[in-house]
Amino acid sequence: MITDVEIEAANEQILLNPPGPSDDLLREVMQGSGTYVTVQLKPMLMMANTDHPELTEEEPKSVKTIPAHFSPVAQAEADDVARVFGDETWEDGRTYFHVGHPIGMEESPVCVDLSKFAERSNAIFGKTGTGKTFLTRLLLAGTIRTGRAVNLVFDMHSEYGYGSQAEGEDGQAQFVKGLRDLFPSRVSLFSLDPSTTRERGHTPDYDVHLHADQIQPADILPLR
Repeated sequence: MITDVEIEAANEQILLNPPGPSDDLLREVMQGSGTYVTVQLKPMLMMANTDHPELTEEEPKSVKTIPAHFSPVAQAEADDVARVFGDETWEDGRTYFHVGHPIGMEESPVCVDLSKFAERSNAIFGKTGTGKTFLTRLLLAGTIRTGRAVNLVFDMHSEYGYGSQAEGEDGQAQFVKGLRDLFPSRVSLFSLDPSTTRERGHTPDYDVHLHADQIQPADILPLR
């Protein structure tokens, strides 16, 4: 995993006085010699060396050492990604679910083993607009489709139950189906505000009512 990328120079004067926009020849001469890029890597998994075909079927293992100096580097291919993340087409008893692909590698699907995913506590983090809601909805859909887990979702902004508009890759708004749209017989909708839900054109399966005698001071104190 790449943790940092930095631009370096053989002489700091190059960075202080870089070639101008019109110095094409000077820039070409310096690239890769006077200036270069350093990358910090954090090894995560070890895979069998292709020089030993008898080991290529082994699963990736946790890193216990680091590559030797001047070790060759190769670009990952679809088979390499599949060996790490699995493949939906495999019939090995596991439940692989396609959740996306690496940037620039559309032909290499990244999958999640939903069996292991449902056994652990998970969290999705990211900056605003990076697709946290979309990925969460996708994972919930996977667990519902495969029956690997039962989900209780507190949907404060009505983002998961029914479809909504989302920004596509081209920047244009597109309609994204909600979990109720995808699995109408397997998803139930509970609403604390049924009138607002109906105004949006949806009908909740159950109306939830909280009475004053059901609310304790401890329920309100965290809201101060």
